[in-house]
Amino acid sequence: MNPIVCFWIVFGILFFCIAYCNKRYCMLKDLSVLDKPAYSWSRVQLAWWTVIVLSAFIAIMVLEGQAPELRMSTVILLGISAATTATARTIDTSEVNDDVDRHQDKKERILLSIFFQTRQE
Repeated sequence: MNPIVCFWIVFGILFFCIAYCNKRYCMLKDLSVLDKPAYSWSRVQLAWWTVIVLSAFIAIMVLEGQAPELRMSTVILLGISAATTATARTIDTSEVNDDVDRHQDKKERILLSIFFQTRQE
């Protein structure tokens, strides 16, 4: 089997699993009181890198019949993403507990308000 085809098949399956879990459990969404919470950039980043790394790892394992060696740079990349997600979750939880006014809980989207901001003079 072509290695690129194998990678994309595994990638598609993992991507579908992530999409299903997000739809069912809001896995990639931020802590919010809104009905449709915003996506958490840190969770999406962790999911993205995990899918890429696992797709390559599984594709190599299927093609060669043995598990490839994980390079330190790959482990560091996943570690940085995991640490970012853990830190963001800690900050979100402390803000919720401290009753801080959070932009995630507002109906307006922060990105749109930045681009379409009216100038007051």
